[in-house]
Amino acid sequence: ENRTLYVNFEGASSYGYEKLQKMIRKTFEQFGTVETLSVKMQKAIAFVTYDIRASAEFAKECMSSQSLLGSTLNEVLDVRWSYDDANPMAVLKKKRKAEEELAAAVQKKIDSEEQKRGARPPSKDVADEEDDIDRYLDDDPYYDLPAEEEKQQEEGGDRAQGEADAVAPRGEGKEEQKEAAKMEEEGVNPLGLIADYGSDSD
Repeated sequence: ENRTLYVNFEGASSYGYEKLQKMIRKTFEQFGTVETLSVKMQKAIAFVTYDIRASAEFAKECMSSQSLLGSTLNEVLDVRWSYDDANPMAVLKKKRKAEEELAAAVQKKIDSEEQKRGARPPSKDVADEEDDIDRYLDDDPYYDLPAEEEKQQEEGGDRAQGEADAVAPRGEGKEEQKEAAKMEEEGVNPLGLIADYGSDSD
């Protein structure tokens, strides 16, 4: 953006270069910070560059058709926007500043993208993968029981199995005894013979 004003001070050249430069600076510094000032005595013009455009706009509106502070020559200033600054140093400085602003904007964009990627929550697929039970390996020592507790569980299991095996036969014997007693009361021999069956000699 343009921040440089073209100032025609024709009629005040008789003050000389040094005094005229001080008068121009003092006049335009009341509107803001002046970065550069270039005075061309041969053409009775000056280029005033501000640090921000707002200051240049304010100075342009206020100093158009006015006189320099401290001047008694009643000169009329012609203040316009300068599109071609005749000062080569000002041109170089403007170019460098534009490059610095561009580099700063690019770096800001990069930092913003990196911050977004760093703060982004994990996707659903990643979350599901993290919660997958298959990731707990069978041989992971973290999930192994202490040796003593594991031994107690093994002994308890063997003892319970032995008791179950021992109870099963006894239960089956009692059933058989009850069946035999019932058959005896009914007069039936467990071998399938009638109790009062006798021989031919009887």
